[in-house]
This record gives sequence, C-alpha cells and structure tokens, in this order.
Amino acid sequence: MSKAKTLFLLSLFLLSALFFIWPIPHTIAVRSLLLAANLILLLYLARSAEWEVWHIAPPHLILLYAGFTAWLLIGAVFVSKETAWSLGEIAGQWGTASVALLIGLLAARYALRTRGVEAQKIFIALIVTLLCIHILYVDYSGVAALFQTGVLAKRLPGLTEGPDKSSYLSNLLMALLLAELLFRVTFKRRLLALPNAIWGLLFAFTLFSTYLEDVRNGLISLTLLLLLTFLLYARVRLAKVGRVAFAANTVLALALIGLVLFAYVKSESRWRTLLETIPIALDTTTHKAWLMDDKNPPTLASGEPVNPSNYLRIAFAKEGLLLVQDHPLGIGYGRNAFAHGIHAKYGYGYVGHSHSGFIDLAIGAGVPGVLLWLGWMAAWFRFGLMRYFRHASFAGLALALLVFEFNARMVLDSISRDHSLQQFLFLAGLLTAFALSETKAAASTATAPAT
Repeated sequence: MSKAKTLFLLSLFLLSALFFIWPIPHTIAVRSLLLAANLILLLYLARSAEWEVWHIAPPHLILLYAGFTAWLLIGAVFVSKETAWSLGEIAGQWGTASVALLIGLLAARYALRTRGVEAQKIFIALIVTLLCIHILYVDYSGVAALFQTGVLAKRLPGLTEGPDKSSYLSNLLMALLLAELLFRVTFKRRLLALPNAIWGLLFAFTLFSTYLEDVRNGLISLTLLLLLTFLLYARVRLAKVGRVAFAANTVLALALIGLVLFAYVKSESRWRTLLETIPIALDTTTHKAWLMDDKNPPTLASGEPVNPSNYLRIAFAKEGLLLVQDHPLGIGYGRNAFAHGIHAKYGYGYVGHSHSGFIDLAIGAGVPGVLLWLGWMAAWFRFGLMRYFRHASFAGLALALLVFEFNARMVLDSISRDHSLQQFLFLAGLLTAFALSETKAAASTATAPAT
C-alpha cells in the first residue's frame, strides 16, 4: 500500500472516530484528542499541496466568518463586564468550533486531490455508516422495549445524553438523505452507491427514530426542512408538468403533512395545554418558578401544574428578550450568557441557557452579533443553492439543507454550542470545499435547473 493511501486511510479513520464520538457524553478528553490529531495530520498532508485558503472556501464567506469572530472579541474586551469569562468562552467554544470548521475544509481539500474518488468515501463513512449507528441504536432501543414490555418506548436518547441531542442527529441525517433524494429525482444521478430500496430503508429508519425521540422542536424543524425540499423540487417540476397537475400535487403533499402534524398535536398533551400556559409563562413577575429551579410551579385552570417544557421555554424567551433590550450590544459571548445576565439582573437564578440559540447569541453577542451570524448563514445558504442550481452539485444542495436545518433548530433549541456547533461547522466546511470544487464541467452529464 502506498504512503498516500495509508495516510488517507488514517485520516478517514480519525475523522470517522471523531464524528462518532462527538455526540456521546463524557468524552470531552477524547474529542479534544481526536480534534488535535485530525488537525495535525491534515495540516501535514496539506503542507505539500499547492493551495490557498480561498481555494477551500469562498472569500466572502471567509470575510463574514472573520467579521463575526472579530465582533465576539470586541464585545468581550470593550463591552462585557466579564471580559475574562467571555474570552475564555470564545477560546473554548468558538475556538474549538473553528478548529472543527478548518478540519472539514482541509479534509475535503485533501480528498479532492484524488479527483473525488476519496471524497465519496468520506461521504459514505460520515453520512451513512456513522450517523446510522446512532440512529439505528435508537430504533433498536424502541423495538427492544416493545418486545420486553409490550410498549414502544419513546423519548429515547440513543447513545447521546438526551432525546433532544439524538433528535438533532436524526434531523442532520435527514437533511443529507433529502439532498440525496432531490439529487436523484432532479438529475437521475446518485452520490451514494446505494439502490433506491436501500436509500428508502435508511429514510424510514431515520423517520422512525424521530418518532421514538418524540422531540417537538425536532419535528418542527424537520417539517420546515421537508417543505424547503419540496419547494426546491417544485422549482424544477413546475417546468415539466402542467400548472393544474402541479397544484393538485402540491395541495395533496401539504394536506398530508398537515394531517400528520394535526394527529401528532392532538395526541400530545404538551400541545393541548400550550395556549393556556402562554399567559401564565409570560407573567414572569407574578410567577417565579422559572427563576427558582421550577419549585412550586403555577397551575392551570384544571389544577394540574403547567408542563415544565411549555412554561420554561416561554418564560425564558421573554426574560431573554428583555436582557437583549437592556443590553443591545450584548454582555459578552458565552454558552451560558443567559444565566450570567439573569444573575446580574436578579442576583440569583439556576438557569443555564434560554433554550433558544438565537436568544443566547443575542444576549451574549448583542444585536450586531445576531445580524452578523444571519448574514453569514444566509450567504452560506445561498452559496450552496447556487452551486446546486448552476453546477449540479450534491455538496451544494446538502450544504444549503444543512445550514437551513441548523438555523431553524437554533430558533427553538440552544444547539449553537458544544459538540452540536462543532459537528455543524465541520460538516458545513466539508461540504463547502466539496461544493467549491464542482464546476460546470462536472454537471455536463446533467441538465441543471434554471437559476
């Protein structure tokens, strides 16, 4: 075996190990070791290649990343009253996530030296094998419980520390599977060397895992992702069928999605009490349970306590937005900026984060930080779509769906932190470099949708 082949296999092993370990709790030391090993190896492999930074990422995306990072540092030094804490968070949180982004970019760049042969191996290893290990474990746990107890288990965490973390993995895999589906339907080509029946089985397993995890926010962001996929398909399909037939298909698809959502809402008690909980949760002055470790929670008209998830999310959102109003430039970037702001305002409080990544970011980095993030994400999303439409790029399509899903989920969950942020930036970097390599020549065998 040649030295180049050996080094690539070592790199693939390290990347696979990192991607598998990332969502597993109590593995911070192992994650750090694998991050360092991947970075060192990829920098070594890149040393002999003739490349510049703009060869692995578009200049405007690099500038937007740099602008966002610069603002975090400005906020920590000149705005925050807790400069040391914020700088530590930037180094530990954003710095580590940036390393993950660089690893993704470098891995793709090195793989592309083989004219894409090794690139496909990376996709297969990361997208199918590793994520499916996590997803299939969730499915296995639910079915095993059914045989043991006669009841299909739900709210399953899989190998992660909670169903919300596992749900994030399911949605991540779903974004990539939907990109493959749309790519096959649009161009009659496939990236993954799998028959349609096997792809359908992977899709069914992933969808089943979302049911077993039973996470509302995961269902909401997945529904939005499905609608986006349908709209992208519709852009192409509309030019091939009559408007009446297309409209009928659209109504049927939307009705089916609506029916499934309606059935879920009616069967879930947390939804049934949501409307009654809203005014109670918004009255954060009268009801202090949100601030006092949820002791003595307020009650509904029926006398039953409010659902903790409904109550806390709404109360946290209100108080978080009040903190943004009081500190429009932020209090300093940090994953627990919400808790720091609440403690500074009230002198006590147990809370850690607001359950919304955007509110957490707005509290820490202020309104400018949110605007810079949104500008960066919008540019990333557009870049992916343009590579798909103009160059028939699977990586571009997958990148667009990935960026959309992460930011949709970020509205509802505090996922812009720790391993979730690192995984997202690693995959986004990988897909960006792959998409950038796609040229019109690569699409010569397919007819790309009109832009």
